[in-house]
Amino acid sequence: MLREIYYAFIHSHVLYGVEIYANSKPTYLDKLMKLNNKLLRILQCKPITTPIRQLYKTYNTLLITDLHKQQLLLFFISLFTILNCYLTYLSIINSSLLTMKFISIILELRPTSIYISQLLL
Repeated sequence: MLREIYYAFIHSHVLYGVEIYANSKPTYLDKLMKLNNKLLRILQCKPITTPIRQLYKTYNTLLITDLHKQQLLLFFISLFTILNCYLTYLSIINSSLLTMKFISIILELRPTSIYISQLLL
């Protein structure tokens, strides 16, 4: 139950915009990280001597700096996926346009029956 509360009210706010605010000075981020660590300790009823990594592992989440890296990776993966789809779309359009241009050139060069009859004479 407490895990759901953490994910609903704390983790969602931490995750929102982490790509931007985690790039700020470490002193600004330090306050948020300390607060998040305190909240995890309180929700898990752990003493202050509990290692931070264990608190995050118990709730199956990442440190804010690691969340920042994860979100950036996910952003770039989605960006490259979209870019790849767009380039594939463009190559399909370009290949079909080239095929149509090639066909129109062939049709223009196709000898007509009048032309063939003149060649035979």
